[in-house]
Amino acid sequence: MPELIDNGYNSADRRASGTDHDLIVELTVEMRNVRSDIKELKDGTASRISSLEDRVEKLELGKENNRQRIEETNRYTKIIVAIGVLIVGIFVYHISGYHI
Repeated sequence: MPELIDNGYNSADRRASGTDHDLIVELTVEMRNVRSDIKELKDGTASRISSLEDRVEKLELGKENNRQRIEETNRYTKIIVAIGVLIVGIFVYHISGYHI
């Protein structure tokens, strides 16, 4: 039978070493999974931020459009009220009989 060389490790040490190797392999795989999960979270977060920025930009643009429509409506209202006052004034003038 061949003679075993004693290199300072007994069989329990060899088993523990194998277990350590398995543990290291498992940890390496888990670290890759964690890195992948973090990358997915970062990508998802960046995508969500971009989407929210687009929504905010659209809301701000819509707000500006609403402001412009309100200002335009106010202008038309002032013109219509001025014309209405003029018409009522002419009507009252003719009804009152104070014209020549």
